[in-house]
Amino acid sequence: ALVKRREDGVATRLVYLTVDAVDADCMGNEPVFVDGRLVGVTTSGGYGHAVGRSIAFAYVEPEFAAPGSGLEIQIMGEARGATVVAEPLYDPRSERLRA
Repeated sequence: ALVKRREDGVATRLVYLTVDAVDADCMGNEPVFVDGRLVGVTTSGGYGHAVGRSIAFAYVEPEFAAPGSGLEIQIMGEARGATVVAEPLYDPRSERLRA
């Protein structure tokens, strides 16, 4: 199985997303689409209070994992726009003081 996986390559990639949602956020297991085609699934999400917007993680096909890629997430029966981001939105350089 390991040899086959190496030959076939990676089937999905984990991406960090911002989501165009105002009244509902991802909870996990929402389908992710590009042009009406299923390309992945969310793993978790919610409202990022520190960044002031809805965020999520999803596994998607590798060709849609590039930063800036536009996706759609089905949340409560409605398609919401989402964008792949390159790095964490809050304190990406770990400059915030920790206890």
